[in-house]
Amino acid sequence: MSGIKVANNNPAGRLFFMFANAKRFSEGTAWNGWAKVFGVDPAAKPDVMRAAASAIELIALVPQQVNALVDDDPAVALINFHEVEKTGGNFHRLAGMPMKNFLMPLQETGVQSLIYCSSLLSRRRPEPHLDKQATAELVEQVRLLIRDVLLVHQLDPETRDFVLRHLATIERTLKEQPLFGVRPVEQALDETVGGLYRKPHLIERLRGTPVVASLLGVVVAVDIALNMVSNYQAITADKPPSPTPAVIELSRQCGVPLELPVAPAPRPPAEDVAEPLAPAAAGS
Repeated sequence: MSGIKVANNNPAGRLFFMFANAKRFSEGTAWNGWAKVFGVDPAAKPDVMRAAASAIELIALVPQQVNALVDDDPAVALINFHEVEKTGGNFHRLAGMPMKNFLMPLQETGVQSLIYCSSLLSRRRPEPHLDKQATAELVEQVRLLIRDVLLVHQLDPETRDFVLRHLATIERTLKEQPLFGVRPVEQALDETVGGLYRKPHLIERLRGTPVVASLLGVVVAVDIALNMVSNYQAITADKPPSPTPAVIELSRQCGVPLELPVAPAPRPPAEDVAEPLAPAAAGS
């Protein structure tokens, strides 16, 4: 498959990159190899299993999305996708399995199926996609806030634990976006905002603390970034990007005035089209 370029803006394309990277670790154990692909510490069993579960969900999503395109011969793209599904079944037996055995069901025909599915989904059902620069800036913003939350003395243990737990999830999902897409980022943001609404006493405790403005800054930045890649065609100089109503109301309840960024020139969502990416370093 040398020379073939695959879009990363759909689940089939992301699976193509994942399996291509996994083959680089074919001489070791499946557990250690997939930990490297996922960018997590092999010793952190919950993190490896969580990422493996996300990969299983991604495999199930491909035929679901492709079969919905009934006017585009979905059966042709999926004719050998059973090889991908059989390989994905090995995630349930990850511990102790050599990577060679794990990848054995995935033949060249299965890889071709991933390429066909990716081409179809990229053309007919592309997903919003944060580019590398936007993702790196958001991750850095979250990391700085985590540092500040750990240092500030005005937070009680419950509020500190809530904020740190949700910030860690937002950071992780942003870093894993090339693997699992923006949906987990959206879920992490929704859980953060929704969690505060369900626990109004935390909002009261956050009001007036040194980190409340930075926390709302992170929430607004992630919210606007997701809105921009999802609705880029509607963003103009006369209609700049704005947070969702839930985030605007949360900002009001926290006593933080919103400072909206200047809208950049509208552009389509980023689409990574490249040869398989190098695996992320564990713990990065």
